[in-house]
Amino acid sequence: MNWSGYFVNVQTLKVSFLQPSEAYQLITGPIQGVPVEQIFDQGVVEEILRVTNCHPFLLQALSSAVIDALNSRRLNKVEISDVAKAINIVFKNWGNTYFRDLWTRTDAVQRICLSILNKQGSADLLSIEQQSGLDGQIVSQAMEVLLDRDLVQVNEQRVYQLAAPILSKWIECNEVVAHRSEGGSIDSSRNSITLSPQ
Repeated sequence: MNWSGYFVNVQTLKVSFLQPSEAYQLITGPIQGVPVEQIFDQGVVEEILRVTNCHPFLLQALSSAVIDALNSRRLNKVEISDVAKAINIVFKNWGNTYFRDLWTRTDAVQRICLSILNKQGSADLLSIEQQSGLDGQIVSQAMEVLLDRDLVQVNEQRVYQLAAPILSKWIECNEVVAHRSEGGSIDSSRNSITLSPQ
């Protein structure tokens, strides 16, 4: 059956970031009757909230990977170091679907902007324009698309940053893959990526 014809009139619904209290409930809610401290070591839930920035899909995928790893190793408690390991599991489990879709739906200009934000941490439009060498209008349009797709966020001073720290590793991984496909060599230090607090 050709399903594409059935989706002609589908309406896109924007599902954006959860509030921290909602995200906390999503992480801890499925474990009713058991105190959070018995499952999660101190700081684990906060680290999951930080690296996902309460993005619903990323939050669910990372929480699931953390609990799956806990169960497979037959441990009683999730430690903070398990979060970093679970991030790699998320990329492994969702790399060819969710994350590939994110990357293939970004054009070259958007990828340049993401790369600049990844390297700088945050930047305004002028800085992104100067770093990229692209026209300001083109950069502005690219950033609007990235904002709409929840890949970046902007504050009151119009300074942009990646929407969630986990996206930093995703961008790094895609830059490595793109570089390899262009026949370049890879610096082995880029294969080990850590997410540092902002």
